[in-house]
Amino acid sequence: MLSIFKWLLPHSYKQHLVWAVFIFGQINSFCSAQNNMPNASSDTLKLTLKEAIDYGLQRDLGIKNNQLDVTNTRHLYKQYRSAGLPQINGSLGYQYFLKLPASLVPASAFGGPEGEFTKLTFGTKNNLSAGIEVGQLIFSGQYFVALEASRKLTEQATVEVELTEKQLRDNITEAYFGGLAIQENIKAFKNNISVLEKLLNETQIIQKAGFIEELDVDRLKLALKNLNTQLQTFYRQADYAHNILKMLISADLEQPIKLTQKISDFVDVKKPLDLASLNSYNRLEFKRLDVAMGLNELDIKQIKQQYYPTVAGFFSAKTTFQANDLNIFKKDPWIPTSLVGFNVNIPIFDGQSKKYQLEQRYVNGLKIQNGRSLQQRAIELEIAQAKIGYQNAWDRLQSQQEAIDLAQKIYNTITIKYKAGIGSSFELTDAEQKLFENQNLYINALYDLLKAQQALQKALGN
Repeated sequence: MLSIFKWLLPHSYKQHLVWAVFIFGQINSFCSAQNNMPNASSDTLKLTLKEAIDYGLQRDLGIKNNQLDVTNTRHLYKQYRSAGLPQINGSLGYQYFLKLPASLVPASAFGGPEGEFTKLTFGTKNNLSAGIEVGQLIFSGQYFVALEASRKLTEQATVEVELTEKQLRDNITEAYFGGLAIQENIKAFKNNISVLEKLLNETQIIQKAGFIEELDVDRLKLALKNLNTQLQTFYRQADYAHNILKMLISADLEQPIKLTQKISDFVDVKKPLDLASLNSYNRLEFKRLDVAMGLNELDIKQIKQQYYPTVAGFFSAKTTFQANDLNIFKKDPWIPTSLVGFNVNIPIFDGQSKKYQLEQRYVNGLKIQNGRSLQQRAIELEIAQAKIGYQNAWDRLQSQQEAIDLAQKIYNTITIKYKAGIGSSFELTDAEQKLFENQNLYINALYDLLKAQQALQKALGN
């Protein structure tokens, strides 16, 4: 019998490693989620695939962090926008001169002798001022580009949310399908055990009547014991698969779950997909590259805007109180001033710094275009390979269906001969083993077809 890892994990060792790395990479997120989860319910959590995906999307902390990044970019846009709104600042100051400053002036100016100086004191001991300043950006090309870029950053963060959600959907789907494959095995083994128990009872009756040897009964008992041992193994493997799924959907590990769908709900074993019609694809990777190209173009635009002047206006109003006492209610000591104007910053020469910045951005744009072409070729190859994989899986399933029908026919014939006393127990157990092996191979082929179909849909971006 094939191990559970045959069902749960991809076939190549490299894929095994990738799967294991993902699982352990999710542990921190999962353990953190447990701190916020309510106590596990004793009721079984019954899940369809869609319900499992929705359950996981609502609770995954990685997705929540990406959604917070989207919120942050919206705040960033508002931050940039605020630079274009009026900037208003108030000021309040007070000075008290312990000793007023003095200046020397020629004494002759006041009728004194030539060549001598007289010390004069200026100002008042108390100086109180209050004012308001208003600044307004009138024109700046970089400002409008920054606003546009901040919107593009929100789009970029949204794409990352979509990519994270898609990855989680894919991982939950793969884990769910692995659990379904084990359920199919358990169902087949239960059916085989039931058939074998019935045959054993009939054989014991025949043996008691003296028509066959006790060895025949012992062989059937051994076969039944092996099947029950394998069934218990599959039960444990089902628990393992369910734990992986519970971790992916951030459910409590103590919460029992039940997968309510079957493999047949997802794959049609009678009619294959029309592979010729599956050519168009919609991959989020292209959306990510488009956003990157848009940001690079905006970067080029904002550098070009640095060649243009920046104009800002300002207004200032201030009143100053000057007196030797602090009687601020006097009218005369208050001296008002106000002014209005604008500043123009005109770039003249920067040593060609902006020119070389532009050259770098042009190179980055070419790299993004090349990356898009490489991505497109890789996706087209992935789709072509997925189609081949699906066709191979479909052919194997059809072949295995024929093999299982033949094995069932042989088993039925030998069972009839055995009950009639013209067949040996060795032939019966051998035919039984061949039937069970083919049943197991059929489930394996069915699961491979399901995985191949999922890989194809994933390659198409569906």
